[in-house]
Amino acid sequence: MASYAIDALLRQHRAPTEVAVDWLNALTALAGPRPTRALWLRISPEVAARRADQRGGGRRPAFTGEQRARLTWVDHAYALLAE
Repeated sequence: MASYAIDALLRQHRAPTEVAVDWLNALTALAGPRPTRALWLRISPEVAARRADQRGGGRRPAFTGEQRARLTWVDHAYALLAE
């Protein structure tokens, strides 16, 4: 969820990266202690979309171009959080 929030701040509000991450950290501090560890299974958006297309049996693409672009932004936000 954090990566989707940062995605929205970066894409829709053009907030600087540092401001977006600081805002998210302040907001999530209200929810209580954060996990001390996280497991990040990362796959590129292109590979994820291609695999989803293959699971669909060729009926239609699993994601529209807009959805694929959103996956790329969310992937970028995950990378910012990992830093």
